[in-house]
Amino acid sequence: MRLRQEIKMKAFVSVVKKILGVIGQYHLLSKKDRVLIAVSGGTDSMALLHVLLELREIFELELAVAHLNHHLREHASLDLEFVRREAEMLKLPFYGGSEDVKLISKNEGLSPEEAARKVRYEFLKKAASSFGAQKIAVAHTQNDQAETLLLRMVKGTGGEGLRGMRFSRPLDSYILIRPLLDISKKELKNFLQKKNISWREDESNQEMAFLRNKIRHSLMPFLEKEFNPVMVESLCRLASILDEENEFLNRALEKVFLKCKKNESGLSLDLKFFLSLEMALQRRLIRKLFWQFSLGKDLSYTLVEEILSFLKNAQSGKKWDLLEDVELRIEFDRFWIGPIHCKQTFSFEKIRVPGEISWEMGTWSFKMVAQLSSQLHNQEKKNFPEIYKNLSERKPIELVEYFDAAQVGPEIQIRSFEPGDVYDPIGLHGFKKLKKIFIDEKIPLRDRLQIPLFLSRGKIFWLTGYRISESFKVGSNQNAILKISLEIKKGC
Repeated sequence: MRLRQEIKMKAFVSVVKKILGVIGQYHLLSKKDRVLIAVSGGTDSMALLHVLLELREIFELELAVAHLNHHLREHASLDLEFVRREAEMLKLPFYGGSEDVKLISKNEGLSPEEAARKVRYEFLKKAASSFGAQKIAVAHTQNDQAETLLLRMVKGTGGEGLRGMRFSRPLDSYILIRPLLDISKKELKNFLQKKNISWREDESNQEMAFLRNKIRHSLMPFLEKEFNPVMVESLCRLASILDEENEFLNRALEKVFLKCKKNESGLSLDLKFFLSLEMALQRRLIRKLFWQFSLGKDLSYTLVEEILSFLKNAQSGKKWDLLEDVELRIEFDRFWIGPIHCKQTFSFEKIRVPGEISWEMGTWSFKMVAQLSSQLHNQEKKNFPEIYKNLSERKPIELVEYFDAAQVGPEIQIRSFEPGDVYDPIGLHGFKKLKKIFIDEKIPLRDRLQIPLFLSRGKIFWLTGYRISESFKVGSNQNAILKISLEIKKGC
């Protein structure tokens, strides 16, 4: 009898010691942490609960228990009551919840697994907030890690996917920790049996309709029997190696990402520099740039390869709408990626002179003042593209130009660019298409509709920031001069 008790104690000490080593190696816990433990009632989460109880005194932890009823199984409500009673017996705070995962899956077009994961983590964040936790502990094991790698291989993945689950990661303002990720399910089951701790069996784990269960009950046993008896350990070792190599690649990626130019509407990068990068960095950078504007959506391998082909065969002005909400464009010697915006245009008719008007266009605000002047002041001319570069960098600008008031007349119109627009810029001897001016001055497509045009009787007399019209310049008679001031700045 005494020998049996010693064997039980050694098994208990062995598992706890191993988990304590993982916690120390990956810095999963700190002194006086408040930890919310996600407990389904199964073997893994019950082992996690009792191991953290054993370590509570060492780390001076404050613990709480959380359980969400997903309504996916007939006896799911019994699991909730089981976990609630366990928490009460252990005198730990309990947070219970209930979500109809099938309904959410149907309404949001998600698989049952995706919907369950989404609602589970939302519930855990709310429970953690109520408890005041810094950490959320979940019971993923070594077997789960191996199954995850096989699952991703079957579905198709790259280096990022093969790194597997991490021992800790940010979850909004919390840290999600996985203290059992280096422990096998067999070890945890032995631990519970030797401690005489009961658990609930999840009958859905046997349903072969789920791909993960097929991997667990069919593929993994076949691989262990026919190819490698320690397949789980081998896959987890692969995940660990790839995790370290991914960290190296991601540090290199961050250095490249810093070379991207950012403005209020997107990110751009020198195309020649991009194409000089190693293919591994090109793929990662495309994914990272897309992720910035896609609310966390990812790109398939096929789409990434199509984007790379598009960039290799780039022609200025070409654009591509990626999925529904992100646009890719070639702008001269750079490529630009950002959210798709509605192509807004504007037009203000019959503005009296003298007079003033303010308006907003996209993220910019404008204020125009037109007044008669008795004197013509020479203005320092600004570089056309530089003006709009300054705007992109949130630097407000003020432009002033002088016109022949008699030629302009008592009313003006202000509107955005339209295809086919032409005018006669001073000093260029004749009419020129605005599209040609934009191309020559390298004004990006996304900025062209925001640039105000000033018209009189249907004729353009000023392309804002560029030259005034030859036909409307102040002549030798300077008694009738129209002064137009335009202030442009970043909107709120």
